Amino acid sequence: MRLHMIQQTIDDKVIKDLFGMSGQELQEIRTAIAGLQRYLSFAWKISIRIFMSRI
Repeated sequence: MRLHMIQQTIDDKVIKDLFGMSGQELQEIRTAIAGLQRYLSFAWKISIRIFMSRI
């Protein structure tokens, strides 16, 4: 069984209308998500290094 992930882009206006948010709020969410992605990427790399050092 294969899991396929499809990345879709949605126009900013659609997101704003759908969730009733301003452009500033949308940008704040994007910034927070980008920071979280960097943090998780770093944490994942550290956990792999710790795991590999124990083998």
